[in-house]
Amino acid sequence: MPGPLPALAALALSAGGGWMALHHPLSANLALAGFIAWTALCLWRPLIGLSGALALLPLAGLAPWTGWLALEELDLLLAGLAIAGLLRGSGTMPAAAPAGAGSRLAPGDRGLLPALLIGAFGVASAIALARGWLAAPAAPLHWTQGYLEPLNSLRLARPFAWTLLLLPLMASAARERAPALREALADGMLTGLALACLAALWERMAFPGLLNFSADYRTSALFWEMHVGGAALDGYLALGVPFAVRAVLRARTPLRLALSGAVAMLAAYACLTTFSRGVYLAIPIGLVVMALVERRAGAALPLGGPRPRPGEDDRPLGLRWLAVAAPLAAAGTYLVFAHGGYRASGAALAMVAAIAFAGGAARRLGAPRSLAAIAGGALFAAALGLVAAHLPKGPYLLQALLIGASAALTWRRQALPERERSQASAALMMALIGALGAGAGAVALHWGGPAALSGALPVLLGLGLLAALDGARPKPLWPTAVRPATQALAMVAITSACVAVFTGGSYMGERFSDSGRDLRGRLSHWQESLAMMRGPIDWALGKGLGRYHAGQFFGRPADERPGSHAWRPLDDRGDGQLTLTGPGHVAGWGELYRFSQRVPALPGQWQVNARVRPSGALRLHVEICAKHLLYDAGCSTGSQVLQPPFGAWQTVSLRTDGSVTQSGPRGVPTLAMFSIAVATAGARLEIDELRIIAPDGREISRNPGFLGGLDGWFFSSDRHHLPWHAKNLGLHLLIEQGAIGGVAFALLTIGALARLARRDAGPMAGTLAGALSGFLVVGLFDSLLDAPRVAWTFYLLTAWALLAPRAVRPRAPQMRDESA
Repeated sequence: MPGPLPALAALALSAGGGWMALHHPLSANLALAGFIAWTALCLWRPLIGLSGALALLPLAGLAPWTGWLALEELDLLLAGLAIAGLLRGSGTMPAAAPAGAGSRLAPGDRGLLPALLIGAFGVASAIALARGWLAAPAAPLHWTQGYLEPLNSLRLARPFAWTLLLLPLMASAARERAPALREALADGMLTGLALACLAALWERMAFPGLLNFSADYRTSALFWEMHVGGAALDGYLALGVPFAVRAVLRARTPLRLALSGAVAMLAAYACLTTFSRGVYLAIPIGLVVMALVERRAGAALPLGGPRPRPGEDDRPLGLRWLAVAAPLAAAGTYLVFAHGGYRASGAALAMVAAIAFAGGAARRLGAPRSLAAIAGGALFAAALGLVAAHLPKGPYLLQALLIGASAALTWRRQALPERERSQASAALMMALIGALGAGAGAVALHWGGPAALSGALPVLLGLGLLAALDGARPKPLWPTAVRPATQALAMVAITSACVAVFTGGSYMGERFSDSGRDLRGRLSHWQESLAMMRGPIDWALGKGLGRYHAGQFFGRPADERPGSHAWRPLDDRGDGQLTLTGPGHVAGWGELYRFSQRVPALPGQWQVNARVRPSGALRLHVEICAKHLLYDAGCSTGSQVLQPPFGAWQTVSLRTDGSVTQSGPRGVPTLAMFSIAVATAGARLEIDELRIIAPDGREISRNPGFLGGLDGWFFSSDRHHLPWHAKNLGLHLLIEQGAIGGVAFALLTIGALARLARRDAGPMAGTLAGALSGFLVVGLFDSLLDAPRVAWTFYLLTAWALLAPRAVRPRAPQMRDESA
């Protein structure tokens, strides 16, 4: 039974969660029912709840639809989970319970140091919360307060507060079910990463194009926190990728290996399309740290995977193998991709896959017969290619049929031990490898002409020769078991994707060429940020949580301030009014401060009716754009210069130009956004009512009179981001929490990493160390902790790193000296 204090806290969370659900802008009834059902699930199976919260995290933020910034749907999930933890757990820090079989309790490890580290940062955060709340200008409380108002302090306090509230659950599970808790965390992180990467895949398909690497478009997935820039997705990927690698290495069935491999490939694509130099640095560093920690623990990475059959080579891929294979894969991709593009590269990759999973076919036949089979298959496919060239998309169809035949034969051969695989099936496998090479050549010729074929031919011939030469050696050139073969194929695919991104579009090259200028700009921004600190109290305790943007806003000259908006009530019934202020600087298309609402993606002419009171001469801008968050893919726009009398209410009606607002291929859902902006520098506009009329004449605006707040409304600054972010995690902590908070955070993080680096850190230590290290590398270039969902993930993993039981193997029994 819980004590009175945990029970009281659980009751308060129940009331708060219910109150929040009842005010949800989209559906109060659905939110309340979901909260009750979720809490019941967490009470029944709390570890399922923990895993589910991590899995749903990339989806549990609907701010572009609700307008809520300070609180979001993740808070309902965590409230239900915390209620379960408070009612089921004891609330004490865990002693170091055994980490599983072969472990024993580590003497002296009673959770004192973790408690001190977590408690110190908790106290520093509480002080910063109080300072931030008190420093904010007085404003009426409502659910949609922005970044200048008091609730922004609560917004940034939430991540660590939720971590503290979940400690009872983690403490109880760490004592009683440590392995189950560990796997719940890992499964939740892997599923969340998969959902985030699927969202990134959808975003690329719907807007710039799946393979468009030239457009100035950086992926944000469903992390709405990037509406004013930032690196929320970058930080989340840095935390999640080590869990995908762990899943690939530990997969014990072909299905799990395929699923985890697919997640890893999706993550690689998402990482590449962030076009973030920080991510490109953080992911390799995180994986290196992961490998080093596992090696120190003597685990050499927790390899699982399908068990090798007799005769199969299951050795892990060594560094020498990678050092040779990765450059060859990069060079081969460059030759094929230069003129053959993605189609030829994908066709060639199918040949690589067949070679990787050939399962010793070449050694079964010997090199001469393997070479003959490859040549025969290539000649046969080339003859078919001549016929296919006269059919619509014939070469693609031919290659697809060859891939299907190769996959079917590979599946059948892999079902048998290597010694039982017949020579006939081996000959057919080698013939299909040759056929896939010829099919890839046909695809290259069809897409890029003779230049593409001449570039691809040396690579395809080299692959065929390599496949045959494997039969000339008693020991295979590469491991033949499913797991290492899959890893080898994944390495080649990821290397090919990297080459394609860097050579197939100009945007990444432009990003790297601008690195020096960006660094100089960032250094200047850091100096300006430090100038916000006014005295010893600021340096010691910080400006307060959530006050960075306010300091940037109020501390700048009027002609440098970003845009802003504010809501104020007009009466006790909740009738309200919006004040929208344009940026003080000259605003181009990307620098406008947009006040927005989600609308259907409909082409045609839109109408906007508004009751406004301008402070002076200004240009009012409206738009309907095919848009996810920051980058539009076509807009229907309109504008009007407001006329006197100024300072008096007037009704305006604007029509857009009717441009098509749909984007993306057929069948891929797209999003659209209505936005209004003041396009005159520093001008202020009061808005009493704002109605959006669709091309079919329907009014589709939600909350047009701003009743009770700004439910349904959102804002963004598409290109001007620096006033919202310190662009360095340490600097962000120093400004908002002072030296005390910064030191407490450093000790918390160092303590977690130091514990993970110990030989007895237990399973998953390498994964956690890689995740936390990668996150901190991204934090060199961005704030990260100002994105609550990502910050909570980091704090939760840090807490588990501190609380996880130590793996201490039992000592061998000692013989007593009977002569004593």
